Order: sequence, then C-alpha cells, then structure tokens
Amino acid sequence: RCKFMISHQYYHTNNIKNIISKQYGTISCVLQKNIDTSNLIGHFYHADIAFTFGFKVGLEMNARYSKIKKKVPMGSFFMEHYLYKKKISLNGYKKFDILCIGGNQLHPGGFLDISKYNAQDYTEHLDWLIKISDEFPNLRIGFKHHNNNSNNFEKNYLMNSRVVMLNNNMNSYYQCLKSKIIVSYCSTMIVEMKSLNKKAFYISPNKRNDEYLSWAMNKDHDDLLIGDYSKFRKIIYNNINNQKILTNSNKIDYKYCLQSKNYSKNLLKYFSSI
Repeated sequence: RCKFMISHQYYHTNNIKNIISKQYGTISCVLQKNIDTSNLIGHFYHADIAFTFGFKVGLEMNARYSKIKKKVPMGSFFMEHYLYKKKISLNGYKKFDILCIGGNQLHPGGFLDISKYNAQDYTEHLDWLIKISDEFPNLRIGFKHHNNNSNNFEKNYLMNSRVVMLNNNMNSYYQCLKSKIIVSYCSTMIVEMKSLNKKAFYISPNKRNDEYLSWAMNKDHDDLLIGDYSKFRKIIYNNINNQKILTNSNKIDYKYCLQSKNYSKNLLKYFSSI
C-alpha cells in the first residue's frame, strides 16, 4: 500500500500487478535503464508512468505490446549512481582515442543472436575497429565489456589486433570521460554520453541492427548512427585533425538523455508535484 511503485527492470513490470495495485490507488512507474530492443526482453512494459532518458529515446514498443499511460523524460538513474555519486579518481584510467563499449552475449551463437543479420554485422563492427587501428596505428583504441560479461568472443577475435581489451571491472562511465570518441554496437551508454556532449555513436554496419536500433534508423538520428565504414573513418580522421565532427560545440543537446546529476531529486520533485 504505497503512493508510487517503482521498478527499473521493465521486464519485471506486470499488468496483473498493476491492476491489483489500482485497488489501493497506487501509481506504477518504471525507470528506463536500457535502450528499447525488439528481442526477448523488449516487448512488455506495463506502467502508469515511464521515466525515459530523453525526448528522442523512449520505450517505443509499448504502442504494440505494452500499456504505458504517460512518458516523462528524466535522464539516467544509473548514470547518476555510477558517474556522479561515485568518488573515483580518474588517475587510474588511461586515455583512449576510441573506446568501444560492449554488451553481454551479443556474439554469434549467443542467446541474443536473434535477428537475421546480427552475427554478420556484429563481427563486422569489430572488423571496423581492427581496420581503423591498422589505418591509424598511432591511435589508442580500447574495448570495454560490462563487469558481468561471461564470454571471451571479443577478446579472442581482437587478440592479434591493436585494439586493447580493458578490465571488465573498471567503471565504464569514468573510462568514457578519458576517451575522445565512444562507439558501441548497442550500449545504452551512447545516449547517456550525449548528455555530456561527448562524441558518441552507434556502429550499425549497413544500418541493419533492427534488434536494438530500429528506433534510430531515420534521419533524425544521423548524428547518432554510423552505418558505413567511410563515415566512421571520416569521423576518426576529422577528430585526429581537430576538426568539428557532429557536435554541438559548447551547447549540449539533451534530446537523447537529460542531465542526470540530480536525477533522484528531480524524480522526488515530480512525485511531489502530482
């Protein structure tokens, strides 16, 4: 019996639970933790209010499968926790020109290898890292997994390249702060880094990553998505030569993710207002 029932795991939201809670006047809420997906965890969101990252990144699947009454852009709760609330020295983090953020079980043959082109395009995005490291051997390029990653596919695939595998247990947000360009096949951290005006991009060879990035395939997201190697190379080359590349200079655009430093306070203010 509470005024607000909050979950950060949208795959644990439940319409039956919501119906029961309505008998006591409870408002069910879900905090967006990941970008929307069309795989096994991405079809069911049930809540009165969904607190999304930003205005351009929400929980899009609800129109077909889920029941969400209202979306409220709020930022990233986990970014507040792991970046702004942690007291970690940056001295232990090395500088990288390109940092690629990995996911979990995305490799060919993994249980998330569902869509038609996933295996081909996932390995190709690793090939782009190898190719760019060969073209520009002076660049420092790193690959960082989540701390709960449990396979060595990327480590083995990149073993004989110039790409450095980083310790899984290092704080990914802090490593992003020490990196010039951040890329990923599907990590949520790409949209989170946009709130810091970082040069952050999704790599989707041939723009076929409909399992994770179907919402980002239109022209509104050209500043977010890289679909071919020539564009990827141009971004890297321009960065080396200190030219402006897909950035808003000193003006931060919060369309993808709002400023998250005071997420908890802003959430409480919203609850107080209703």
